[in-house]
Amino acid sequence: MKINLKRKYMLYYLVKIISKVVCLLPLRFSLFLGKIAGWVVFLLDRRKKSAAISNLKLAFPEKNLGEIRKILRKSFENFGRNIIEVLRVPLLSRQYFDKYILIEGREFLEEVSRQNKGIILGVHMGSWEIVNICLPYFFKYAVFARRQKDFKGIEKFLNEMRISKGLGIIFEDEILKTLHLLKKNVCLGMVFDHGFKKSDIEAEFFGKKVLVPMGVFRLALRSGVKIFPAVLHRIKGPYHCLRFYPAVAVEDSREFVKYANNLNKLFEGAIKQSPADYLWWFKRFKRSLTSKVLVLSDGKPGHFKQSLSLAKMVKHIRPQAETQVVEIKLNRFQRLLLDLANIFSSSSLCQGCFRCLRLVLGKDFRRVFKYADIVISAGSSLSSLNRIYSYNIGAKSFCILKPNTGRGKYDLLVVPEHDRIKNSRNLVRIKGALAYSDKDRLQKQSEKLKSILSGYKENLSLLGIFIGGKVPQSRFDFDIGRFFEVLKNVNRKTGVQFVITTSPRTPEYLERSLEENAGDFPAVKKIIIFNRENFDFAVEGILGLSRAVVITADSVSMISESLSAGRAVIVLDTNSKIKKKHRKFVESLAGRDKVKLSGFYDLERNIEEVLSLPEPRISINPDIENVVEHIRKVL
Repeated sequence: MKINLKRKYMLYYLVKIISKVVCLLPLRFSLFLGKIAGWVVFLLDRRKKSAAISNLKLAFPEKNLGEIRKILRKSFENFGRNIIEVLRVPLLSRQYFDKYILIEGREFLEEVSRQNKGIILGVHMGSWEIVNICLPYFFKYAVFARRQKDFKGIEKFLNEMRISKGLGIIFEDEILKTLHLLKKNVCLGMVFDHGFKKSDIEAEFFGKKVLVPMGVFRLALRSGVKIFPAVLHRIKGPYHCLRFYPAVAVEDSREFVKYANNLNKLFEGAIKQSPADYLWWFKRFKRSLTSKVLVLSDGKPGHFKQSLSLAKMVKHIRPQAETQVVEIKLNRFQRLLLDLANIFSSSSLCQGCFRCLRLVLGKDFRRVFKYADIVISAGSSLSSLNRIYSYNIGAKSFCILKPNTGRGKYDLLVVPEHDRIKNSRNLVRIKGALAYSDKDRLQKQSEKLKSILSGYKENLSLLGIFIGGKVPQSRFDFDIGRFFEVLKNVNRKTGVQFVITTSPRTPEYLERSLEENAGDFPAVKKIIIFNRENFDFAVEGILGLSRAVVITADSVSMISESLSAGRAVIVLDTNSKIKKKHRKFVESLAGRDKVKLSGFYDLERNIEEVLSLPEPRISINPDIENVVEHIRKVL
């Protein structure tokens, strides 16, 4: 027991000794040592640096990495100076306060002194501990503090210094004591930017919804005291500026959210004026209710759609999630370098470094460098970039399709069944491509599609036709004449209307042939040639309006998306040389009655059969629920 007590307070005695040594040194020299210590921590503490870089990018999206690292280095240096000033607390006096601390908004400080009541509210900015210890020179003052679990020795030293200067201490488990002190005209000091896990209210802070403490408003309302916001920033060396803002009178519990937003906006403005004084590695943003999703796109529509589907699933769990997209195409050499770097990447090595990314990406790094809580990509070409970048900014890494390297490193892997990959905790297997349809969005996109359809009749059914295809003509056997003969026969019997769209891979000769054959066929309300008029609402609009869809067998992602939208799907086998695993996927769906696999010879019969059904078949995809559940666990 004695040994445990010695270990527990060994740090306390060490800090006391360091404090005595620092007090013997000249003030400016000791602050210089603090600056050097902060600079060393900036170089060595990768975890704090990673979190801070991510937060700084959120607060200053317009700044590049060099500018952000400069602010962060100064922040670490100022933090080192702050520690030195805490160690010099035994030397503090009223004369020290008057000499080194300039006060702005003195009338508000005098108001607190005159009334001898109020809540001084700040954030983790500047050498706030020094101000707390000096304020008892003006009025009775106590601070609200959290007990330290791992640094009992430092807590004991700080509390001794605080008490010796007349500063009272109230711990988080002594809430009732705070109200008692406020009623006895003791001013209370609190911070407003703790990373709260639970709260009934939220407010915007640097564009993110964060949980805010209601305790400060409840205390102010029940005790009838005002809240006095204040911030501290370092001017130069030992000189500081303490700025008080107009008091906030809390009069209505229904206005708590309004008070919180106003205070966050006030503190946000102060931090932007002096960003190097703020502790950017603090956890307030980590517990934000707003998730920023960064989608890395390789320019391939199928991959992009799957990435957006995964982003929609994140939004399903966190409705306030925001998605931003960066398109970047890597050459083979860049991909190889990043795949090699990913082998050696880890959460401990890649925190705020970005060295390999800046080297490989060059000027493209500026476009990729954004704040994100979650990074999503699809395909092997961007998988390593995704993982390395996520490590550097402390984000979750979600990858669709099998990555080249580091398969166990991703927070979530979504892989089709036909891809051979070893099972792991982060892996979710799906059938085909990932597709997530939002009924409300389908409806909105349908209305947009109607505006470009020629002679569309609401009382008649619509059949959507999606044509893919390989570029070489010899590899895509599509009989245009027979296809349109089928459409005309179906239209004569059922009156159905058609909308046809092509893909980026559709051969030019086939696009021309489709337009020529549809020219004298009024039942075709629109042919959308993707490579000429790429309407962003076309696919979802067709799925929203159609009774059923016909899709060429090479369009795996389109088949999956149609099934997700609850449409009856006819897969047209054109004898094209599609990949063996894709054909296996289509045949497996046909075997389980998920789709109708058709050739030209039975296409007419299959379309008529589907249209004769009273309602489209709704194919519920259990894979979506599985993926959503895994996302929920990760977040």
